[in-house]
Amino acid sequence: SVTQLVRRQTGEEELEPFTLPQSGHLTAAQRGTATHRVLELGDLSALAQNPEGEIARLVEEGLLTGEEGKSVSRKAIRGLFASPVGRWLHQAKQVYREYPFLCDLSAQSLDTGIPQSGKGEDSPLLLQGVVDLILEMEDGLILIDYKTDRVSAPQELAERYRTQLFCYKLAVEEYLEQPVTGCYLYSFGLGRLISVDFH
Repeated sequence: SVTQLVRRQTGEEELEPFTLPQSGHLTAAQRGTATHRVLELGDLSALAQNPEGEIARLVEEGLLTGEEGKSVSRKAIRGLFASPVGRWLHQAKQVYREYPFLCDLSAQSLDTGIPQSGKGEDSPLLLQGVVDLILEMEDGLILIDYKTDRVSAPQELAERYRTQLFCYKLAVEEYLEQPVTGCYLYSFGLGRLISVDFH
């Protein structure tokens, strides 16, 4: 998977998410997963206007447990929609959530640390992953990946996930046959959108 590739290159173990509101016996990772599920399954317009009500609906319909629902930070959800992501969602021609992909990656990528397309190679690596959010805009695609890691600075997060986002970019451009015009991380820990470049 893309995550495994990133860990192999950086030598990092699985990272601990930032601490969401304490609730019952959920771990920090489980609370981070609950936040992702809300953004995957919730009505985005309803979440932007009334996160409390929309999370309650997800619990009522059995899509989240009560414990998971309580663990999701309403402030963090509001922060996401108050960022440029909220405006882009209104402007997008098409919205893809939890977009799965398989991508041929060049075997050389493991040696160089730079993801390269393996299309047409005899023995490419088959890479799989899921993009949290893709927004189809007039001039191309915007990729956004949600992160709940504990970090002190945006640059730390950008460096940590640059390879992952570049893999996403390669795959999505191949799948949707459109250029990716922007790659971003949304950090719930920092409450901000972080642009990631590949130069």
